[in-house]
Amino acid sequence: MATKNFVTTRALRRASLEGYPERFFEVELRGITRHRHDRLLSAPAIAEYLGQVAPLPFDSGFSFGAEISATLDPHILLGNLHLAISGIEGPITRPHRDRFAVGDETYDAFTALEPIEVPGVDGGVAAVGWLLHHGYTGAIPMQAGVKGLRFRVGNIQVGEANLLEELFPEPRFNAWAVGEIHILDRRIVPNGRRDHFQPNVHFNNVLNHLAPSVRDIARRCRTSSVRRKWLREFELHHTSARDRLAILDQGTLSPKDREQVAGTVRRDLALMIKITGMEELAPDEVTKLKPVAATLAQDLEMTLGANASAVPLARLPPAKRKMYEHLFALIYECSANQPAAKSLIDRILLKIG
Repeated sequence: MATKNFVTTRALRRASLEGYPERFFEVELRGITRHRHDRLLSAPAIAEYLGQVAPLPFDSGFSFGAEISATLDPHILLGNLHLAISGIEGPITRPHRDRFAVGDETYDAFTALEPIEVPGVDGGVAAVGWLLHHGYTGAIPMQAGVKGLRFRVGNIQVGEANLLEELFPEPRFNAWAVGEIHILDRRIVPNGRRDHFQPNVHFNNVLNHLAPSVRDIARRCRTSSVRRKWLREFELHHTSARDRLAILDQGTLSPKDREQVAGTVRRDLALMIKITGMEELAPDEVTKLKPVAATLAQDLEMTLGANASAVPLARLPPAKRKMYEHLFALIYECSANQPAAKSLIDRILLKIG
């Protein structure tokens, strides 16, 4: 029966090879003293590192895993390993998932795969890769394990997630990107530290061909930022208009002050309608925003057309009513919080009711 040798500091021992594959490599480290904050002996830290760097398969639940493999298989033998770590349940896989966090309560999801093929200087294929597009709602946190456009050689990562940062028009946009470039040209060689590549014309060729994809990512990032800005402004104008519309519904202002508040609501409404025409917004977003603006316009007209005799101060003598209208106008004018001012006036109306 075949056996294998175990060399230790004390003795040589033998064990049966029954149940082992024909070819394998095994290392055991025993009696290692772990120091405080020692990540080298932290199973989760090792799993996190190897999940990003080592040649491992994608998780079975990752929707784009098979499509990425199909893109790479004609060009490179991925050689994915089955890796298990004591203390970690199940095999270690790549960290990519369909959905990922971009904040404490904000999530984004991958929506499309873009394959990349870089021609060589003198023909052939110098590199292949892929980009995963998503909502570009912000920089992807380090904990996700997927941020940045990364390089791999032999399906093993070279350098860190920020290796291509300087290729972006704004370096910060690299943290919004998710993708990998597998180097095929043997003339493109990692340096001795394997944290970058030796500079030459072939590596520069890859960088030049990646530039349009990088610019496209930057464009998507800017467009997404502008889109979110318009959505925030729409919501701010809508909230402001609704607060002032509630003041008009209250019926406590003089005709002059009432017209001023109505003018503010109309300006907010006009800006909301303008935002719905911004080209950065997606069609489904415009479809959701337009009815909100239309409902606000309808409510404003109904409020302005309401019977003046139905307002709370209508039954008071003219002089007393004018005094209250002036008082309430001062409260609204001097208050930094319009909803709080309305709540105060509502309580006063109950007292004088």
